Amino acid sequence: MKKLLDLRRHLLAAVPALQASPERLLTFVEDGRVSFRRGTTYDHRYTYTARIIVTNYRGATDALMLPLLYWLSAHQPNASVDDTVTLEAEILDNDTVDLSLSVELDERVQARLDCDQGTIHAHHMTAAHPLPLVCLPERWQLYVWDHVNDDQYHLVAEWPATND
Repeated sequence: MKKLLDLRRHLLAAVPALQASPERLLTFVEDGRVSFRRGTTYDHRYTYTARIIVTNYRGATDALMLPLLYWLSAHQPNASVDDTVTLEAEILDNDTVDLSLSVELDERVQARLDCDQGTIHAHHMTAAHPLPLVCLPERWQLYVWDHVNDDQYHLVAEWPATND
């Protein structure tokens, strides 16, 4: 579940509210499956629903969603634009929610046998895919308009821009 660990690190680094209280970010694997072929290789694929829960969240939903979509663009480039992310929320009060995101992920694993040495070398194919070069700053900063309190944009998330 290397992709889920990487996604978790990305969200913790990008969202200031989670940096301050990382224990509020819960991650689980649901409905996981392993597919493989019989034969001379142990190559396989993990396919699973990653459940990402943020408890007692007071920030803008976009502060979580846009870093997530950015990460998905690089790490799940073939993901369905309609079915990859679903969300649920429990409204706790006027400012606070428990937010639950379900994200469809898959990971390919190449497993190469060396019969002479009696070894198997497994390599998870989780490297990021190049993002389209529309523009590439050193860092992305996400500003969200607050029309309720002060009619201004506020910085709600920030993460490094990478193209590797």
